[in-house]
Amino acid sequence: MVPVSPMGYMTFLSLFAEQILRLQYDTGTIVNLIIMVSKSTENYIRRYFEENNYFGLMRMAVFFLRQNENPRLDPDGDIIFDGEKIITTGDGHGGVYRALVESHLRDELIIRGVESVLMFNVDNPLARFSEPSRIGYHFARNADFTISAVEKVEPMEKIGVVALNREEDKYRVIEYNLLNDEMKNARDSNNNLLFSSGHINVNLVNLSVIDKRFPPIVYRDKKIKIREGQIPTSSLEWLNQDLIQVLNRGRVAILGLPREKYFLPTKNVKGVDSIESTMSGMVRYFKDILDDSCKFYNNSVLDISPIFISDERDNHRLRNLVMEEDSKLFIRANFDSDKNSLLLNKGIVLERGATLKIICKEPYGRFEYDYISNTAKCDNSNASLFSIKYPLKIKAGVSVNLQIEEGSTLIVEKKEISENTEITVKKGEIKVC
Repeated sequence: MVPVSPMGYMTFLSLFAEQILRLQYDTGTIVNLIIMVSKSTENYIRRYFEENNYFGLMRMAVFFLRQNENPRLDPDGDIIFDGEKIITTGDGHGGVYRALVESHLRDELIIRGVESVLMFNVDNPLARFSEPSRIGYHFARNADFTISAVEKVEPMEKIGVVALNREEDKYRVIEYNLLNDEMKNARDSNNNLLFSSGHINVNLVNLSVIDKRFPPIVYRDKKIKIREGQIPTSSLEWLNQDLIQVLNRGRVAILGLPREKYFLPTKNVKGVDSIESTMSGMVRYFKDILDDSCKFYNNSVLDISPIFISDERDNHRLRNLVMEEDSKLFIRANFDSDKNSLLLNKGIVLERGATLKIICKEPYGRFEYDYISNTAKCDNSNASLFSIKYPLKIKAGVSVNLQIEEGSTLIVEKKEISENTEITVKKGEIKVC
C-alpha cells in the first residue's frame, strides 16, 4: 500500500492491479489475482481493495489467501507462551502451496481453466508477471516450474543463487546466508562468478505439482519482545522455490533476464534497495523503453501507468517527448479506446521545472465480466478520452493537471501552456481547451 511509482500515484498493489487491467484489455480474459496475506495484514489489505472498488478488477477474481502460522521456539526449542497467547509467525512464502490446497482455491482455479500461477514478491514493481517470453518459455520447455534469474551485481550481494546439486541431479536455490565467502567469490575458468544467477523470486509453477512435499528451513536468532524482555527465537518456514528440490530436473526451467528491466527490490526507506532507489529505477525503466525520438535532461521524472505503456512494444504511443531539467510527467490513459489514434506522437515539450499530469479516471471504460465464459469485455462508451491536436509545450515552471472523469472527453488545442492550469472534465462532458 506504499506509494512506489516515481510521482507517487501508484502503490505496489495498485500498480499490479493496473497491469492486470491492461492484460485483461489485451486478451479479453479474466485474470485472477491472489494475494497471500497474514493475520496482521489481511484486514488492512482487504479494506484497501474495498475502498478502491477493487481497482476495476472482478471481485470474484481477487483472492486473499491467508498463510498458516507456526509457533516460534525459544533457545531450548520450546514453544513460547507470553502469558496470553502462543507466539507465532507466518510459515513463509512457500506456505502458499499449503494454503492453496487447504483452502480449495487450487481446485477452483483448475475448474476455471487455470493451469499455472506466477508467484512474485509484492516489493518488486518490475516483476512483470505477464511477460510473454517467460510464459512462452515455460510451456515451450514443458516445465512444471520456471525460475527467473538475473546476474548478481557483486559477490556479496544478499540474494539467493540458482545452482545444480550434481550428486542429486537437482536444481536448488541457495540462500545467500548459506554461501560461505569462498563460495561467494568462486570463479570459473573465464573468471566469471561461479554462483552468479541471482534468484529474484518470480516463479511460474503448474498447479498439478503444488501438493508435493519438501522440507522447510530453520530461521534462527530472530529477537522478539515478550513480557520478560527480548529473547532470540527460531522458526520453521517454507520457501516457494524449494519445491524444485523434489521435481525432476528436466521439468525445471531457468530463464535469465536483464536485471534492470525485471528486478527492483524494495527493502528499505532510504539507501540501497529502498523506496528512493526503486523510484529512480522506475524512472530509468520508463525512459529506456521509449525510442530515440524522446530526449531527457537531468533530474526529469517520468511516470507512466502500464495501462498506457508497459514495455518497449508500446513505445509507439509516446514519441517526440522532450523533458528538460527538473520537469515531471505522469500519464494514465488508454488511447486505443479512441479508435487507435496515437494521440501523443505529435510531441510534448516540458521546459525546465514544468509538470504535466494526464489522469483518465476510467481509461478503458468499465469491464463487463462473464464468470461462465471467463471473458472480460470493455464498454468503451464509458471511457475517459484525451486528445492533443498539435505539438504541445509546457513553459518553464508551469504546472498542468488534467483529470478526465468517466465517459468524458478533453481535447487540447493549445500549442503552448504558459500558466498554471488545472482542468477536471466531469462525467459525460466534452471540453476543449
